[in-house]
Amino acid sequence: MIGPEPSRTTRRAFTLIEVSVVGALLALLAAGVVLSVSSMLAPHRQRDAISRVIAFDHRARTLARTTGAHGTLEFDDADASITYRSGAHELVARLPRGASLASPTLLEGRDSVDVGPDGNTPDYAVVIEANDARVFILFAGLTGEPRIMEERVAAESLLKSARTHAD
Repeated sequence: MIGPEPSRTTRRAFTLIEVSVVGALLALLAAGVVLSVSSMLAPHRQRDAISRVIAFDHRARTLARTTGAHGTLEFDDADASITYRSGAHELVARLPRGASLASPTLLEGRDSVDVGPDGNTPDYAVVIEANDARVFILFAGLTGEPRIMEERVAAESLLKSARTHAD
């Protein structure tokens, strides 16, 4: 019996080289997307870090006024956290990933600030590093009013001026 002739078209699979080239191209595209997204998120991380520090200062002052007790704001640059301790109360805030507290965290070289029972502190400045830039947040001792600055010399000058007027 004579049957149909076998088909001359054969199925051809992709070679290892072709699959490797496609994989490499996909990896490059994925890396480009990741870099693009991370650069778009960088300014938001910095703003988030600033907002967290300002909100935490406000919470610590409010708790001190509410309880009428002395407390301490402690800045830990190793784990990018701020802790408020007062008697039985303890609050902790951490900065977002990608932002850190500079060392020293406070311009004065200290790592803590006393909070009075009325919520007042000495004037102080926190140094935050994010996006390869430093931001200085100056807090007025009596009001807790924050001021954000990007230049160290200007921040130190303003802090010194505020202390001179307070004395």
